[in-house]
Amino acid sequence: MSKPLLVFQAPIATRRGYGDHSRDILKSLFELDKYDVKIVPTRWGNTPQDQINPQTEFGQKIIQNIVTQLDRQPDIFIQVSVANEFKRVGKYNIGITAGVETTIAPQEFIQGGNQMDLIITPSQFTKDVLSKTSYDQVDKNTKQKIGELKLEKPVEVLFEGVDTTIFNGKCSKSILDNVDTDFLPEENTVYLEGELKEVHKSSANKFLLEQSKWFNVDYSKAAGKIFDVYKNYEKHLKKSIGLKTNIQKNFTLNKMSSKFGEILDKYVKVAQPVKLKLPEIKKL
Repeated sequence: MSKPLLVFQAPIATRRGYGDHSRDILKSLFELDKYDVKIVPTRWGNTPQDQINPQTEFGQKIIQNIVTQLDRQPDIFIQVSVANEFKRVGKYNIGITAGVETTIAPQEFIQGGNQMDLIITPSQFTKDVLSKTSYDQVDKNTKQKIGELKLEKPVEVLFEGVDTTIFNGKCSKSILDNVDTDFLPEENTVYLEGELKEVHKSSANKFLLEQSKWFNVDYSKAAGKIFDVYKNYEKHLKKSIGLKTNIQKNFTLNKMSSKFGEILDKYVKVAQPVKLKLPEIKKL
């Protein structure tokens, strides 16, 4: 029996957070091995698209499954993007987005979200923002409220998994030995030219500029802290043991793949084609 056709549209080759997340999602889809996955790469502004390594098995699998056109409607369409760009393409449509770093989502994000059947976000915060945002719809002539714009589709949280083949606590100091700390002397001070009249009265830091036309920004304390972490990294690593243990138990890429599979099983019901077996007709 053939697998359901799943089209994955995402900035898979880009060097941005959305690109990294897209590749992790794609790895999960390949590992689940439940769908015939086809890929539609998208750009992400002017971000370089150089993150697909054709020398790796994963990279080769991506390249082999890239499509430029479809001969039928996908059973499942997954789009990784900002929510205002979401479009219905498949029989069942999933939008994956990081949302916005504000407590209210733009109207366009809510409208885009309602185009899909399911929204997946990487955090509870993003889910709450999308779910709780609402706008009054007002008649232009009467100025009376005629409705409300809000997200009407379900939202699930899928955390960003940690690749424990890289982040496994086994790094050595030699990794940090190559860090150039010449920019960290205690006396380091950066001077910025500016005039008081160019600083808005509402500036929270205007008291720093009250007596001078010129001002400076002193980064020595910040540099000292960075240098302390560099020199005493083992001390800081010990403080993170609890966090590391929690991540390795609950937030790995494997756990992310399992969670993603559970979400798909919960929401996506693809009708399988029925094959009729006709009786054999014998000649008399």
